[in-house]
Amino acid sequence: MSPADGSVPVAAWTLAEVCAAGLASLVPADMASEPQFAWLAPATAADDPGGLLDTVLTQPQETDIPLVALAWRLQLTPAELLACALAREVELDPLWSHALASLQSSAVQRVGPQRPTLGLVARWLVALGLAQDTAPCAAALITGRAFASGVLQLSLEEHLPATERTLALHPQLLPQLSSYGDATPRSARFGAWSIEIAGAPGFSLPSSWEEALAGYAGLLRRQSHGVAQLVLRANLSAEAAGVAARLGEALGCAVARIAGLRGDNEPLPGALEAWLVGARAIPLFAFDASPGESVHVPSFGFYRGPVLIAMGAEGDVEPAARGGTRQWRLSLPPPRERAQLWRDALGDAGAALDHAMLGRQYTCGVSTVFAAAAAAASRAQAEARAVNERDIAAAACEDLTATTHGLSALAQWIPCRGTEDAFVADARVRDELDLVLARCRWREQAGELLGPAIRARYAPGVKLLFIGSSGTGKTLAAQWIAEKLGKPLYRVDLAAVSSKYIGETEKNLSELLARAEQLDCVLLFDEADSTFGARTEVRQANDRFANTQTNYLLQRIEQFAGITVLTSNSKGRFDEAFMRRLDHVIEFPLPRGSARAALWHAHIGSAHALSEMHIARLVAEVDLPGGNIRNIATAALLGAALEAGDIERACVSWRHVLQAIALEYAKLGRPMPDVLRAAAAA
Repeated sequence: MSPADGSVPVAAWTLAEVCAAGLASLVPADMASEPQFAWLAPATAADDPGGLLDTVLTQPQETDIPLVALAWRLQLTPAELLACALAREVELDPLWSHALASLQSSAVQRVGPQRPTLGLVARWLVALGLAQDTAPCAAALITGRAFASGVLQLSLEEHLPATERTLALHPQLLPQLSSYGDATPRSARFGAWSIEIAGAPGFSLPSSWEEALAGYAGLLRRQSHGVAQLVLRANLSAEAAGVAARLGEALGCAVARIAGLRGDNEPLPGALEAWLVGARAIPLFAFDASPGESVHVPSFGFYRGPVLIAMGAEGDVEPAARGGTRQWRLSLPPPRERAQLWRDALGDAGAALDHAMLGRQYTCGVSTVFAAAAAAASRAQAEARAVNERDIAAAACEDLTATTHGLSALAQWIPCRGTEDAFVADARVRDELDLVLARCRWREQAGELLGPAIRARYAPGVKLLFIGSSGTGKTLAAQWIAEKLGKPLYRVDLAAVSSKYIGETEKNLSELLARAEQLDCVLLFDEADSTFGARTEVRQANDRFANTQTNYLLQRIEQFAGITVLTSNSKGRFDEAFMRRLDHVIEFPLPRGSARAALWHAHIGSAHALSEMHIARLVAEVDLPGGNIRNIATAALLGAALEAGDIERACVSWRHVLQAIALEYAKLGRPMPDVLRAAAAA
């Protein structure tokens, strides 16, 4: 360490060497040659080890940069910095712990503590010239920012005086203060709290978001002297968190996600703040709040920069103690920007696709575009070909159902293949459904072309109500719409959405609709009158809560930007205010004439020996909807299979059909038509 002339090249010193020089001065002369102290001999070459500290701080070695930077940001004194450096070296090098154990031994304790006691650190700092006396030095350390921030900790032997208790670096800070460059740790845990550097989002931002991001980055730079909260809102807090990570990149800082909130309004652990400050990261909190809920962001004791908050569509944030709170709502980008997102996500594999069409057809969230593009590319890659539109549709309708951001807990995915031939309806219903399809396909563009009275309050969501008896094809019509649009269909589990606890139903519905918007799926509410039914007269407390819940449902479904299909047996069960919010109400009658004939042909299949005359008799005599016809066709096939001994050799005859009709009417508690009963008895 020392050249031949004995001088010390100050630029080559490290914090560890300064610490060693001070420690060497505490070793009695008769013990200096002992093995546990011999390694300290080179440190005695410094005539003024304390005076070297200024040079070490202004020209720190690479291994000292994390600790020096943390000390500067936490405003630690030179004495506190060296105490942290000593505590760090003890944890990393056994030479230090062995030396301290010998130095702190006594007649009572032959081997002393391997970590430095507060009293020893105070004497050591006096030897370095950083303090005049040990008692004031120890007091200054205990009341200083190093202990207040949790960087340094005293052992828990409360029966000992403070000066006899050992001092240690917080274990979660040790990896951060002992590494540099790419080796810097990206996560840590502090009791019930965790902190982790957020990775780059797996999606690019639309141009409108990029422009807004540049503006908010400038705002946060101007307010960097005080805590300023920026709330990023999206359908999913996870997508907002991804944008927050991009915002950190624009500010030249990492973004660290903090989790473990308990709602008790307690400040963050000081050591966690020290880790945050040492990482030069911006804190990020993520919430999926309930309607009407106001979330609290913990207070900071040492951090003075901006705070990012990623939230879903609902809830509010309490105002910041210092600085203001700004809101950035990450609204759905227009079709032109979505087309560019598809182009970015698909790359060369989707160069031949019509990106403008994809931007118009799929109104899903930004992160969902990239997830669907990746799934479509995997399909195409498996067959060594370019991505086509079928891959995109399959990815959106099937592949993404495995990652629904929690939607599957509240709704059930329904496959929608082959509905074109399966769905049978009369001409009036078909015409109305064609108009529904047009509204769904061009719901965004329509808002731009209509007059100002509509544009001022235009909502792109489409709300449909299908009315009809059970089995008339309402659910199949919803499947037909979803397949035509190339969107997934989810049936809402009303048992999972509804809750006896006040506010829980609203929370579940809010989460359901936010996730449905993110995936751009069609939502199906079967027997919707049980959830969206008419409000009742208030006679007891439960009625008031039920009406409040209904009011929220009516308002929230009106704001939903996606496609909603509700089914019911009766129009009269709905609240009048809700009926006004619906875009289309389609009544599904019992099939008649050619529609009923088409239903029989669609259900009976090819394994039969029925003539057209038989089909005509069924059309004329069986006044049942499609759901019952399905049951009859199934029962007839199984009866024929039982008779043949193998379903592969089954051939449905007129007799099998009549037997199945008799069973279906008996199940309904209705008499079988006389003509068919006579035919069955013949």
